[in-house]
Amino acid sequence: MKKLYTLLASIALFASGSLLAQTHYNVNVSNNVFSPSQLEINVGDTVVWTNSLGFHNVNGNAIDFPNNPDSFGNETGPAGWTYEFVFTIAGTYSYRCDVHEGMTGSVIVSASTVGITEAEKPAYFAFFPNPVVNQLSWKWNDNTPLPDANMTIYDTQGRKVAEFLMNGISSHDVSGYSEGLYTFVLTQENEQIQTGKILINR
Repeated sequence: MKKLYTLLASIALFASGSLLAQTHYNVNVSNNVFSPSQLEINVGDTVVWTNSLGFHNVNGNAIDFPNNPDSFGNETGPAGWTYEFVFTIAGTYSYRCDVHEGMTGSVIVSASTVGITEAEKPAYFAFFPNPVVNQLSWKWNDNTPLPDANMTIYDTQGRKVAEFLMNGISSHDVSGYSEGLYTFVLTQENEQIQTGKILINR
């Protein structure tokens, strides 16, 4: 019965489209500053932090910030790391660098719906079967693959679970994934061109 409720809840999310990833926002981490230190985004948007100078991290853990609707963050490290998180829950998020006192930032996430322009974007391919058990396949529209098409898959916590080029392949093994709902983002030349949902149900 619990599994049935989980499946029904996942299908409801699948139908709503509320977790579609949309826009990427970049935050530079250097000189003991997050720049910009405050962002206003929509549900489904991705924030990418890039450490260009110094020893830093991003800590948005709900234990340290009880008012955060969700937790996010990475380990402390030297310049060169990149961390990204898809915000799937509306609200105001605070975060900090654990190494440097006063190095803080915030992300304000607003609920949004897919408008007509977004809904009318063409579908370049279709996944099948969906829901899927172990092997996810796809078929390109008009049997014409897009060159340099990049696929990224996120779980409901906004964590990236897979990223791969779709050139020359027509399926992806998801047998190691946990059951549940996933968001996929198709990009070409760093431009997002299609998003959607994958439901894994066993």
